[in-house]
Amino acid sequence: MPVYKISIFLYNWDMKLLFRLENYHVDYNALERFGFVKKEQYWSYRYPIPNYPDFSAIFTIQDHIYLEIFDGQQEYELFFVKNAKGSFVEGMRLEINSFLQKMMDTCLKKVDIEQLLIDYVYQTYGTIYQTPWEDHPNYKTLKTNQSQKWYGLFMDLTWKVFDKDKVGSIKVLNIKLPSQEIPSIIDHVHYFPAYHMNKKHWISIVLDKNIDLKKVKQYIDQSYRLVEKK
Repeated sequence: MPVYKISIFLYNWDMKLLFRLENYHVDYNALERFGFVKKEQYWSYRYPIPNYPDFSAIFTIQDHIYLEIFDGQQEYELFFVKNAKGSFVEGMRLEINSFLQKMMDTCLKKVDIEQLLIDYVYQTYGTIYQTPWEDHPNYKTLKTNQSQKWYGLFMDLTWKVFDKDKVGSIKVLNIKLPSQEIPSIIDHVHYFPAYHMNKKHWISIVLDKNIDLKKVKQYIDQSYRLVEKK
């Protein structure tokens, strides 16, 4: 079973983005050994697709993985037609998926910030998260020991809830902080007004590989103390 369970059915067909890399560390030395070529601000690789003479794929890596398919010198758009079926195009998708899996296993390392924080709250407070919503099985609530009130909420969201111009899925943590401190914390990069909660008292934190994990742990501690003292 593939480690990353990749699907070539892209989340943004028009832009041909496979996915963004917020939650991955890229080993650029491994990329170079794999055959990628550095070109200014991005890395590129041309892949001759097995069993498809004259067809090739160009993978571009920057802050996302971007894919183009060519039949000779002409772009092969049918590959990206979401409803396109048939052994030819579906077989090509499987070949691309296989290559992508091998490349990711070799060159990328997934960073699970959410799990690191789940481990932290268990070790620090004995908190075992709960999943109270059947229709949102990946939403996880954190409750204090005494008052049994929320001091954190993990959610799987999409970028569009914070930035309509960005695409892709994100891991988010909502925590409670002193209302007078929140305006100075919001940066619209990692820290946003709380999604689906009282924005005066709560913030949303986007958990990607660039987040300051130490600071997030400090905010979690602050949230726990703020909630538990009531």
